[in-house]
Amino acid sequence: MKKSLLCLLLVLSLVWLAGCGGQQAPAPAPEEPAGLTGEGSAVIIDDWEMPAFQPPIEYAGNAGFTEQVLLSTGPRLATIAPDGTFLREIIPTGLGYFDFPRLSPDGTQFVVFVNYHEWTEPWETILLGDMATGQTTELNTAGAYYYYPPSWSHDGSQIIYSAYDEDWVGNIYYTDVNTGESGIFVDLSDFDDVDQEALETATLHPTKELLYFVAWSDSADEYAVYEYDLAADDVRMVWSVDEPYVFHIAVSPRDDLLLVSAGIDITEDEITTFGMYIVDTATGEGDLLFWEDGLQVIMADFSPDGSQAIMCVDTRIIENTWSQYLYDVDANTATVVSRYVYDSAIEPFSPSWGIIP
Repeated sequence: MKKSLLCLLLVLSLVWLAGCGGQQAPAPAPEEPAGLTGEGSAVIIDDWEMPAFQPPIEYAGNAGFTEQVLLSTGPRLATIAPDGTFLREIIPTGLGYFDFPRLSPDGTQFVVFVNYHEWTEPWETILLGDMATGQTTELNTAGAYYYYPPSWSHDGSQIIYSAYDEDWVGNIYYTDVNTGESGIFVDLSDFDDVDQEALETATLHPTKELLYFVAWSDSADEYAVYEYDLAADDVRMVWSVDEPYVFHIAVSPRDDLLLVSAGIDITEDEITTFGMYIVDTATGEGDLLFWEDGLQVIMADFSPDGSQAIMCVDTRIIENTWSQYLYDVDANTATVVSRYVYDSAIEPFSPSWGIIP
C-alpha cells in the first residue's frame, strides 16, 4: 500500500487533433487551438513557451493583490497571484521540506507540515505561521506518522488532518492553534466500512459543517470519498472509483463539488500518472476532468468564490518543470498560468487559495 505520495511526477505532452475529410471535395477541417492537451471532459489549453533560460526570481509586495495562492516550493513558502505572477516569499528557507501549506480563513495565518526526511522524530511537524512576518511556532500533533494535508475550522481555532499512529492505523485528528491541545477529531473505528489502514486526505467544508475524507471502502472494494456530518455524527459514502490510489480532495465553497486527484497508472515501483476528477456530492457522480499519460495532476484548490480552481501539475519528465493550471468551473476549461524549471528553487505545489488582508 502506498502512503504519503507527494511531489509526484507529471509529464505534459501535446495532443494534435486532425480533421477527417469526405470522399469528394472534403471541407477543410476546423482548426483546433495549438497546445490542446490531455484527455477527459475539460478542455485544457497549454500554449506556454519555455524561455531559453529561467528568468531571475523577483518578489513584489501585496499592493493591488488581495486573492493570493500560498504554495510550497520545497524548502520555502511563497505566494502567487491567481494569474501566476509571483508576489512574495513568505519563508526563504526551512528546517526541511515544506508540505501542504494552508491559509487560515481570515488570511492572516498559515499552517504547514515540515518533513524532516526521517532525520529526527517525529517524521513531520506542524508549524503555525504569520503571513505578515513569516515567523513560525511549532504545534503539538496527534498521530505519529504520515500527516496528510490539513484544513481549518471555520473560526480559525483548529486544524484538522489525517495521520497514522504507531500501529499504522489511520484516524482524523485536530490541533487547537491557540491552546496546543490535540487529539482525535473523528474516530473512524466507529465506521465499519472504512479501512483505517488506507486513509488519505481529510478536508473540512469551508462553509458547511461537513468533513470529507478518502479511504478504502470495504463494501465497495475500492477507494471512496466519504462525507461526515459533524452535527448529525453520521457518515456516508458519496463516491467511489476503481483507481489504484486516491489522494487529495478540494472542496468547493459554492457548489456541491469536489476535486479529487487519483493515480491512474501505477507500476510496482511508482505512480506514473495522476488525473483529476470532479465529483458532485449531491448526485454521487464523478467525471474525469483531465489526465495525460505520464503527467501528474497532484493537488488543487478552489478560489474563495468557487468559480475557479488552481491545479498543480508535475511536468518534470519531458520539460523538467512544475506547472500551475487555472480551471474555470463553469466553462470547464483550463489554461497554464505559470511554469517553473525544476531545481530552480521554485517548484510550486500544494496550493491554498485565499484572501490576504
